[in-house]
Amino acid sequence: MTRSQMRVLLKRRLNEPTAGDQWANAELNELLNLGLQATETFLLAADPEAVVRKSQCATVTGQNEYGWPTDMLYEIEVSLLNATSGAYDVVSKRPFADIRDLTTSETQCYAHWGRYCYLAPAPAAGVAAGLRITHVPALTMADDTSVPKIPAQWHMMVVLNAQILALGEGADSAKGPMAERDSLYGQLQAVHRNSAAAPSPLEPSVVRDYGAGCQADIGTR
Repeated sequence: MTRSQMRVLLKRRLNEPTAGDQWANAELNELLNLGLQATETFLLAADPEAVVRKSQCATVTGQNEYGWPTDMLYEIEVSLLNATSGAYDVVSKRPFADIRDLTTSETQCYAHWGRYCYLAPAPAAGVAAGLRITHVPALTMADDTSVPKIPAQWHMMVVLNAQILALGEGADSAKGPMAERDSLYGQLQAVHRNSAAAPSPLEPSVVRDYGAGCQADIGTR
């Protein structure tokens, strides 16, 4: 669904068919964006890498600190462009205290240092698009044609979360929408885990050479 379609559905659920009776479109848009962020939190609980984005920036000679992407919730991978192969090499993560004074190393490292990605040792050369950060972004909808970058089955949950937030600003109870959302999440969570290549449960097979049922016992019967 687009944001416009979500807003129409949200208005019906709030018993507001005519825009402006209680909620202006701008206010509903804000609630839908907050609802999307809440829904993304539920989705990431089911699959921490359900939404992934790659951002690139230039490296600067001798510079250690690089700002994280402004929309980043958390990083998945940090990599540097290899001038020889033209591919990005993954950089290993280390505690900041271990690499802050590192000037030479056979292995490039990085630390999550507040608002910065701290590279050590500092790049020896400036390279355009030399640093690539793969991260989970905080999702938003910029306009009425925006479609959330989440599976379509989760779109209804955005509306439900927006409705819960709207009802929380008045005297109406949000218990009904909350129960509906939690029920929907239970269904979506199970489906998404199956579709997200979740690991199969282990089924160990134990072979014994003693007791009833062992190979030696079977052979003597």
